[in-house]
Amino acid sequence: MTTRKPREGEVDGVDYYNTSVEFNLTLEDNYSGLRSYEYTAGKEIKETHNYAAEAGDDLTQGKKYNITRRYSKDLVLDGTVNNQNEVEVVAKFVDNAGHVASVEQKYNIDTTIPEITVEYDLNAPSFEKFYNQTRTATIRIRERNF
Repeated sequence: MTTRKPREGEVDGVDYYNTSVEFNLTLEDNYSGLRSYEYTAGKEIKETHNYAAEAGDDLTQGKKYNITRRYSKDLVLDGTVNNQNEVEVVAKFVDNAGHVASVEQKYNIDTTIPEITVEYDLNAPSFEKFYNQTRTATIRIRERNF
C-alpha cells in the first residue's frame, strides 16, 4: 500500500490528513498467481474478486484465462465520509497454492475546521466602555483532535 498524498501534519509520529487521501493498493504473487482478494477502505470502499471461481474447475475444458499475477488499483478515501481517526484500510489475498497474505494501514483524517469563540459576562458597561466589576471571559475551542 503506497500513500500518494503527503500528510498535512504530524503529532507524536502520527500522520494527519485534512482532505481525502489517495493511495495505491497492489497485490502480487509471481509464482502461483492470485486466486482471490478482498479489501475494505474506510466507510465506502469494499471489493472482492475470485479468479478461481471465474475460471471454473472443469479441467476437461481448455484454459479460459491466464493466471493473474498482479492486481493494482488507485483508491481515494473520501475525507468528508471518513472524517475520523484510524480510518482502516485492510486487504487480503489468497494465491493459487493456498497461501494468504494481508496488509493493513490506518489513516487519520480531520476535515473539520477548528473554531474559537470568546464570551464575556457582565456586558453592561458604564458610559459605553467602562466596567466597574470583574468580568469573566469564557473561551471555547472546538477542535476534533484537541
